[in-house]
Amino acid sequence: MALANEPKKQLSTAKNENARVNPVSDTHRESKLQIQYYHSPNYSKGRTQPINLIVLHTTEGSGEGAKAWLTNPESKASAHYLITEKADIVQLVEEENKAWHCRNYNDVSIGIEIAGFYDQDLREQQIMKTTTLIKDIQRRRGNLQIKPHSELDPARRKDPGKKNLERILYALKH
Repeated sequence: MALANEPKKQLSTAKNENARVNPVSDTHRESKLQIQYYHSPNYSKGRTQPINLIVLHTTEGSGEGAKAWLTNPESKASAHYLITEKADIVQLVEEENKAWHCRNYNDVSIGIEIAGFYDQDLREQQIMKTTTLIKDIQRRRGNLQIKPHSELDPARRKDPGKKNLERILYALKH
């Protein structure tokens, strides 16, 4: 995993030929976060409204499966970030662009997918890395609201699960 200010190495794309490492992003130059960059073609360039929200998701599967899906043009789905089972941060879409992760909220939100299932406990290291990422985003963008996907699309979604959400919100306060 490369630091944000170091040159990127090509990461394995065996499962999806469209995945590739993005060039270094200015977004994280001042951050000490270690971030892997994969490119998702599933986004809209720019935004028409200011960002005011972070949407939390669970992948409902593995991190590798989610990375393959979110970088596949046929999926028409993406997120800005993915937190893997090992708590690696993967950036798929630059924050200034609109990722396709939550109906009716894509233009005003940053989407974070966490590898796992809504009805199973996330690993403690995933909770901690998610809170570190949220704090970094809020340091740069102000105190954005944090919402679960389930609250914004309740007829279709249950993620990230009540217990997982509570654990993340608790960790943010402590």
